[in-house]
Amino acid sequence: MKQNVKGKKFKFITLLFGLCFIISIARGEVWPLGEPTANLNVSNSVPLTLLRKIAEYEAKKTWGEVFTIGEIPCCGENGDVKAFMFVFQRGGSQPKPISEIVKEIKNGRKQYITASRELANARKEMYTQFPGKQRHPMTDDLKKKNLKKDKKIQVDETESKKVLKEYTTNSNESSISPEIIKPTESYSQAYEKVKLARNMRSGAGQFGALLISARYDFNPILTRLHGLPFYCSKGDIIAQEAKKALGNECSLSKIYIGGPLDQWFEFKDSTGAKILVDPFRLKTFLPDKLHEIMLDKNSMKSRPIQAAEKWSKLQRKIQEVK
Repeated sequence: MKQNVKGKKFKFITLLFGLCFIISIARGEVWPLGEPTANLNVSNSVPLTLLRKIAEYEAKKTWGEVFTIGEIPCCGENGDVKAFMFVFQRGGSQPKPISEIVKEIKNGRKQYITASRELANARKEMYTQFPGKQRHPMTDDLKKKNLKKDKKIQVDETESKKVLKEYTTNSNESSISPEIIKPTESYSQAYEKVKLARNMRSGAGQFGALLISARYDFNPILTRLHGLPFYCSKGDIIAQEAKKALGNECSLSKIYIGGPLDQWFEFKDSTGAKILVDPFRLKTFLPDKLHEIMLDKNSMKSRPIQAAEKWSKLQRKIQEVK
């Protein structure tokens, strides 16, 4: 009897996921890499309907109003589903077409290269005034980073302004500290262009993603991304690396995860030959190396008791919202 129930449950989940995929194709909303697969017939698996409710709840709590624009199955070494990556558009009156998002990402890459060159030139011009002081000027962003790195640092804004004022009127270069070099206007403008382009190519500020466990023996929320996952933002670049090894006819078959930030994309050609791509380093390796790599990188540990409490708590919160 139990086996029949499990079988029906698996067929229902598979049908539901397949239906979702068919609908997305009909709307022209499939991401360029296509849909990776994973074995959904896994014991202790979380129903996809519940995962969607959790994803929507957590996304709204984190970013406000959202639109779901992708749900990507990720698997463990054996091919069993391990998690789903849910991708969201933050705000807007309606979801953007995938083609438009991809176009924006590519434009962001181009603008980032142009802006980076502009920033390098502005920095070079700025430092010609101060030979030997080859450091970044102390922008507001760098101040924040320094504070995060060392919580013991106490910044006296009044004193900082006083020193900066002295700097602007002091012509003695030898007395100037490189930490308080004032950015020129051209440098500041180029710096802002780099930031905007970086956000455009990664989707930061416009999109978000949640990696949610598809198994009850792992903690529910594995990670939050305030931007697009590599599947969306670097899909074409990842595919290029795979095509160098397998040819142009290969396609994405699976996404393996060893932890919230450890991913490997598997591509397969018509003959069944496979190659794996590391999206972080954009390096390829053969499938027989996966076990060794995952042993080193696998940070997702099964914690049934601890995870059960978190799942129960999360489900109660979702019911309260209703």
